[in-house]
Amino acid sequence: MGGGLVPSPFFFSPIFSTGDAMTTTLAAQIEAALREVAGSQTRPSSLLIDYGPDGDDEGLAVRAWVERSTRSLVFAQGEARRRNGSLAAAGSAVFRRVGA
Repeated sequence: MGGGLVPSPFFFSPIFSTGDAMTTTLAAQIEAALREVAGSQTRPSSLLIDYGPDGDDEGLAVRAWVERSTRSLVFAQGEARRRNGSLAAAGSAVFRRVGA
């Protein structure tokens, strides 16, 4: 594979309970999922969250995945979906690998 890109099979798909959603903001839930999938040896460089239309944010399903990674960076995507399947928010982030 050219360009130094490393394919990544990582996928993180926690389902946050109603209790978590009530005490944790939507942005914090997405950021937590993105950090988890990027790995403990990374630090955030940028984070972007796009919010969907207003709706019930109780019982959100939050998931994140690695889009691609290089020797020094991890590019991750995430989303939070409502019980009816509508998008509550989507996020993307770039993480730097520590020590790379």
